[in-house]
Amino acid sequence: MTKMTTKIILPILGGMLLFGATAVPNGGVLYAAPKEDSSTTKAIDAQQEALEIAKAKIKEITGNDYEVVFAGKDQSTMIFKTKNNKSDSILVSSKGEIAHLSLTFSYNDLKETKLQEKLDKAWTELFPNEDEPLQNVTVNMFTGFATEVKASNSKGMIALKDGKLSYGGWYAMEKEISPDALEAADQVLKRIGKGLTKTGRDLKVVVKRPGESSVYGFEYTTNKGKVRIDIEEKSLVPVRISMDENILSNGKKEDYEAEQKKINSLDINKLGKAAKQEAETIMKLDLSGYNVAKSKYQNDVLVFSKKGASDVQVSFTGNGSFHTFLISKYNSIVLPTDPVKL
Repeated sequence: MTKMTTKIILPILGGMLLFGATAVPNGGVLYAAPKEDSSTTKAIDAQQEALEIAKAKIKEITGNDYEVVFAGKDQSTMIFKTKNNKSDSILVSSKGEIAHLSLTFSYNDLKETKLQEKLDKAWTELFPNEDEPLQNVTVNMFTGFATEVKASNSKGMIALKDGKLSYGGWYAMEKEISPDALEAADQVLKRIGKGLTKTGRDLKVVVKRPGESSVYGFEYTTNKGKVRIDIEEKSLVPVRISMDENILSNGKKEDYEAEQKKINSLDINKLGKAAKQEAETIMKLDLSGYNVAKSKYQNDVLVFSKKGASDVQVSFTGNGSFHTFLISKYNSIVLPTDPVKL
């Protein structure tokens, strides 16, 4: 015996029929309304909330309402971009915090008066004789680190950390600095040895810090690759030497995993001793009494530390050769003259 099932359809106002929870026109095919997935709704709400957080932070920094778009997700972190600049990136964590922010925009677009005042004051402090207005601004934020703001024009750049002037860069020409600094840099290149022959020299920037001597940043072209040499203005001693790694490897590129295996196999004490000797020879830097350890953040960097003195970082290869010597307090990242690509 076949069982028959009867669906009861009740008439309601307006010539509509009620079927389950869904009202449909008379004569239409009846379907039950699908239930909206609660997890989908929550995801949409979370994305919208993160979007508003990103927009609010941009507004706080720039005073502008840039259009912000969702660009993806990395685990629980929402990634957003702006339509103002293709390189912009804002990451919002699941806790509703800005994990990372990187913005680049024209100084003329800046509507946040406090930041404008800080940038103008910093520029005047470092470059009192340069009246060219600032053109480009970049802002970088990382959780747990100082907020960095850099602004530049064709004459130079300034960098603020948590709103305070950190350093600046002057795009000078060699004829505008002391010839003694040029000679000092040339002598450092000769001490490096390694069969290097100078084919060119370019003064890239003069780094200025409040209350400190300037540092001249030179880039040399040689028969084997490029070498960067930074010279402190008053003492004329090098504070950074950095060379292309292919100068040490004669152009042979090691497989990454093989290189890492070599790096991890090196004896730190022996490596530290060799680094001290080379620092003495090339930089005239005495590292006696410094403790040495591997960097917590980079596997191929030694950090020499001593109470009351700035750390010294030395970068090395799997063959135990050294390509960078840096007195940490002189570290700086100088913007190109026009980083804005709209």
